[in-house]
Amino acid sequence: MARWMPLLPEYARYLRELASLGSPQIWEVPLEHARATYRQMRPRNSGLAVSDVRECSVPVQGDDITVRVYTPNGELPQPALVYCHGGGWVIGDLDTADTPCRFLCRESQSVVVSVAYRRAPEHRFPVAAEDAYAALLWTVAHAEELGIDRKRVAVAGDSAG
Repeated sequence: MARWMPLLPEYARYLRELASLGSPQIWEVPLEHARATYRQMRPRNSGLAVSDVRECSVPVQGDDITVRVYTPNGELPQPALVYCHGGGWVIGDLDTADTPCRFLCRESQSVVVSVAYRRAPEHRFPVAAEDAYAALLWTVAHAEELGIDRKRVAVAGDSAG
């Protein structure tokens, strides 16, 4: 049986203050404005150096998507991490995921494959999940040319990803 815990007083106060601002809810904001705001909120130009960053096209059902491949310094083959950005399947993109992908690549010494899955509402469920799976299969199929050890591939992401 679930047991409810009260909010910390500081967090409850923060939520009341936030509500008092009268800001619209995310679903009330025009889509392009929400996407632009999310992009502005994310860190940019992190300066986190990796050996190589390149974009590749991945065929998916009825279209192509882009993946951004981050390669670490060091000997290849490396493990791989197929990364799906956050943003509720609606507002994130490759650029909003750039800093975390660079960090993961550098710190884990893994090739990171960031997926530009097709987002809602333009593309309904399960399109984004199918795109992510197609990117995983593509990554394994292209492991040798990407410098990946195909036996060490993981999937990760933030929020919706």
